[in-house]
Amino acid sequence: MCWSDGHGALPSSAPYGWLPGHMLDDLTPLQRQLADFMSAVSEEAYGAGWMVELEYVLWDALTGGPLAYGGLDLGHDQRAELRRLSEACAGWVVFDEPAGETWLPRVEWERRFAGWKQRQPTLLRLDV
Repeated sequence: MCWSDGHGALPSSAPYGWLPGHMLDDLTPLQRQLADFMSAVSEEAYGAGWMVELEYVLWDALTGGPLAYGGLDLGHDQRAELRRLSEACAGWVVFDEPAGETWLPRVEWERRFAGWKQRQPTLLRLDV
């Protein structure tokens, strides 16, 4: 497969782990809206498109209440939008290597989150 340089190499602007036909291309429009919103929160909090464990921290905020995340306080508005988008697509988006952003049905996601939550220290909750 050839790229723009004509030599078969990935374009220099391709992010680490990028493969054509993977990541966001496989999501439905509703799933993509959720992934885009999650990524925007990560950008606002840390200046990074998808922080490590972003999906877990955002779900914890959605289900457990407001919390501090980087330079951002995840309050009512962000949590309401996450809830709306998650309900609209009936699941949650995670980042899996090497596929990238991947949608999971809610039941599967909740199982994965429960295992993660048992291994985590308490996150910093906000008094709102």
